[in-house]
Amino acid sequence: MICNLCHASDCPRLNTNGKRTFHYCGRCQLISAPPHEHLSLFEEKQRYSHHRNFADNPDYVRYLTEFSREIDRIPTEHPAILDFGSGPEYVLARVLREKGMLCEPYDPLYGIGKEALLKQYDIVILCETIEHLRDLRAELRLCGRICKKTGYIVIRTQHYATKESVPSWWYAIDETHINFFNDYSFSYMASLLDMKVFYSNGKNTVIMGPRSR
Repeated sequence: MICNLCHASDCPRLNTNGKRTFHYCGRCQLISAPPHEHLSLFEEKQRYSHHRNFADNPDYVRYLTEFSREIDRIPTEHPAILDFGSGPEYVLARVLREKGMLCEPYDPLYGIGKEALLKQYDIVILCETIEHLRDLRAELRLCGRICKKTGYIVIRTQHYATKESVPSWWYAIDETHINFFNDYSFSYMASLLDMKVFYSNGKNTVIMGPRSR
């Protein structure tokens, strides 16, 4: 299997959880499910329809409000922000706007914000998005293109502890999740985008920024 991040040609089978198999890349340490085991776009969208990721869900709004505080770590005043993979109600963009920030939503699955890709941003956010990306490398290059040279990319996704733990991990049970990362994966990713890891909590949040900072 070819790695979804670094395109290494040999990613051996790690294990299975009975529904899907998982493959490990020794070069970038990404763990991923093979393309032939991905849900169809229709099935994926159907799964999302059962989520409660809406503005009228106080728990979800509270979660995003807490996550939005991570942006305060970035030394940029009045940033232009893109919420990459915003979902149909782009709740994170609304939370950031309420904090006085300029944030635009983008989500091709719901036909939102295609015109937003014509601009560049100080901050590009992928909140619970990167684990779903089918063409991970191409989407990351897109993020790099629309992020200013002095900009930052903020990623929220659960980090795996050990490669052996992934097949039985609760985060991997969700069949819409196809990419799984650790800190080394994000270091590789940053290099791919000519950036560096500005911050990581080693658990669920990474901020990549310019090498000069």
